[in-house]
Amino acid sequence: MILLLFNLLPIFPLDGSKLFKIFLYNYLPFKLVEKINIYISFIVLVLFNISIPKNLLIILVSTIFLFKIFKEKNNLDYIFNKFLFERYLYNIKYKKIKIINQLKLEEMYKYYYHHFLSKNKIEEEHDFLLKMFDNKGKI
Repeated sequence: MILLLFNLLPIFPLDGSKLFKIFLYNYLPFKLVEKINIYISFIVLVLFNISIPKNLLIILVSTIFLFKIFKEKNNLDYIFNKFLFERYLYNIKYKKIKIINQLKLEEMYKYYYHHFLSKNKIEEEHDFLLKMFDNKGKI
């Protein structure tokens, strides 16, 4: 039971952080959710270390989690580019549609299909990503 509750903590490599992100993906853009997850993971890890009596196992696990959190923070741009590239490759048409002004990729949501509005012209997500990832096109 203790292991189950520990696994539900919203610290990055644990399942609690994945559940936390799934909940936030419905309300916030992808990149912002990833940043929030990193900060919440760090805060919860610090609070966990303050509230739990210290022993060698707790220190070792906390050190590993801290290393994973910083590694995730450093890879945030790669994670976002992977998200964009997967959207381009698989071209999933989600039922919910979001209109984004001025081609701001950071405002893309995970479970939405996007239309980009620029210069009074609406461009679909796949067309925009095609220009982004195709060497021939220009954004």
